[in-house]
Amino acid sequence: MKRERYTKITDFIGSFSPIYSIEGKVLREPDYASVWPMFREAYLKRVQKAPHRTATEKWAWVFGKINGIVFSHEELPEEVLSGRFLDLLQKLKQIDFQTEKRLLQEVHLYLNGIINGHYQLVRKEDRLHRQITTAEQEEAHILKPEEKDLVLNKWRALHTEEWMKNYHGDRRMQKECDLKWDLFIQYEDGAAAIYRGMNAFPARFQELLALFEIELNRTI
Repeated sequence: MKRERYTKITDFIGSFSPIYSIEGKVLREPDYASVWPMFREAYLKRVQKAPHRTATEKWAWVFGKINGIVFSHEELPEEVLSGRFLDLLQKLKQIDFQTEKRLLQEVHLYLNGIINGHYQLVRKEDRLHRQITTAEQEEAHILKPEEKDLVLNKWRALHTEEWMKNYHGDRRMQKECDLKWDLFIQYEDGAAAIYRGMNAFPARFQELLALFEIELNRTI
């Protein structure tokens, strides 16, 4: 299993990102005041062994992997609020995640609420199987080569590696959208990830549903 170099700080991408409704509307903006101190502590632990003397040099040591921009402590809060900081973290994540493309092995999406079912993508040798199990149907088939490539490209575009582990919405949302979800991902190299939520969702969640041909206009 390939070890990610910057995971201690890129794990904060989800915390620096908005939380969305099932329709893609922003439910909550990031709580920067709470997240920033935790991120800064994680960052300092990450770079404490860096071969540099000043704080500015240490920031440059990490972000210099992207574009050579140098950040001091004073500049960072403004960068966080502008969204530029999140963009830099996402690029760091891609340096880790795409250096050796991590091959997808299995995806299991469990939905319970306004949508119910178990939705799967499973790679077997060079084939991609899609299976959908609901109370109304049980469907399984092997995707054609062109379909497989399209689905895998759309999967990579989701960037689930940037999501938080848990998403929880306001209980008042249950009247409009009562949906519990769990997503399990297994990669060929043995790495795995689990994400879950209740009435709150990460960016691009609708695109995840679209991979299994789930149409929201039929359920909301």
